[in-house]
Amino acid sequence: MIELLVDRLRWPAPLVRERAASQLGDRIATGDDGAVQALLAWIADQELESLAAIGLLPFLHAAGTAGANSLSTNRIASAVRARSALSELYLGHLDPSYESNPSLGRHSGLPPSSWEPPRNAGTREELIEEMSRELLQRAAPVFRAPLERQFDFELSILGGCHGESPAKAYSAVGRYESGYHPGWRPISAEVRISAYLRALAWAASHTSAPEDWVLGAAARLSPVDLGLWSVRPTSAPGWWPSLEPRGDASEIDAEVATTLRKVNAAVQAWRSDSHAVLAASGCISQTSLTQHDLEVRAFFQRTDGPSRPGSEELFDYLKTVQSPFRQGPSPLRFEGPIVASGGAQEIADWVVVPCSGSTGPLAFVVWQGWRGLRGFQCPSPELVDGEIRAICRQDSVDYECAGELVAQWTDWSGSLSALAVRDLLPASGWVLVAPRAVVDRFTSETGMALAWAWEVTSRFRDYAHGEFMVHRTHGDHGTTKVIRP
Repeated sequence: MIELLVDRLRWPAPLVRERAASQLGDRIATGDDGAVQALLAWIADQELESLAAIGLLPFLHAAGTAGANSLSTNRIASAVRARSALSELYLGHLDPSYESNPSLGRHSGLPPSSWEPPRNAGTREELIEEMSRELLQRAAPVFRAPLERQFDFELSILGGCHGESPAKAYSAVGRYESGYHPGWRPISAEVRISAYLRALAWAASHTSAPEDWVLGAAARLSPVDLGLWSVRPTSAPGWWPSLEPRGDASEIDAEVATTLRKVNAAVQAWRSDSHAVLAASGCISQTSLTQHDLEVRAFFQRTDGPSRPGSEELFDYLKTVQSPFRQGPSPLRFEGPIVASGGAQEIADWVVVPCSGSTGPLAFVVWQGWRGLRGFQCPSPELVDGEIRAICRQDSVDYECAGELVAQWTDWSGSLSALAVRDLLPASGWVLVAPRAVVDRFTSETGMALAWAWEVTSRFRDYAHGEFMVHRTHGDHGTTKVIRP
């Protein structure tokens, strides 16, 4: 049983890997020495750097559960033969006294001067290759090193040893129209991630690339952010609209009308005695033929003239707002300060200050794909005078300034499935709220009104393998036409 659980760490489906790692971590936390021995043996057998690093994640899960790592870090590290910057990063998280050394990672040395990369015959792993090449291309002129060539060399060597995944390995991902595993990673994907890690190891040993850069570059292809991995999903807020789907695309007009009524009935709850909603995104209902999603963005508004923007224009602007995030002290924990962003924007005769902006972790959180696909929001730095920092808690991401809670992000997974359908977001959601005192203080100091713009997206199709048609409706709530001196 333990061996079967450990072997699932290399299954292509990301949620299978995540569940296996979590269950192994739970066993290790309770002192199951059989799980420890089986996992260490599995790590030692891995020839690809990406898989060897994945083998360390159950130990990190156990350390987070138990509150401390009772197993010797040196014992764990000695099992990792396919060492990389990513495994070094994980070991450093496992034991703060461990000094991560990315130059310990394996690589193949420089290719011969006469070596030429093989012709690209096409690959199914375009996303991973593009991510890897883009980062290495940007870094190459900075460190004056042929990093992309090194990646190609490592890829040719590993590809020769492990080959390419057969077509049936990709057909097992499922049908994109009816249900597939997002983030599917057969051996070809692991070969490319390992080639990338090997190129970073060569950079750590033979260029001026600082350790922090190498470790941060490795973190980008981690399947989890360790801070967010420890944040448990909760439940949807009580005001979140619910809809009993009819399951029939011919009833879409009635469903859309009902959805809009429920959204309009919920807007009063976006501001209560205790908190105000700054942003939200989630599924209202989903079947194989229909899905209704709600997105909400809050903003502060001042009217300077008679012309007002439309609800769609407002929402489209607010959804593009970014909140730059300086992740630190670790590239593997979604924690650190929010960087000042654009501030006020004039739209028609309104002055608009967004309450939040899009952000996200450095890691490509494929093990928590519903979070990666839905995205993340953090509060606008304009809300308070001071630096806002993100902190991952047990069931929320808290944004604090000088010990004061400025905003709190929570999410829910509800009827989430391991399978996704092309063009549909997961049946999950999240909400970002702020204490009422925070938004009241801003409105009092600026004389601006707190308001919201929202979008309902309805997707529907006539049969299970058809293309979705999309209908979007917009609205706003809480705006004022009063021109204040």
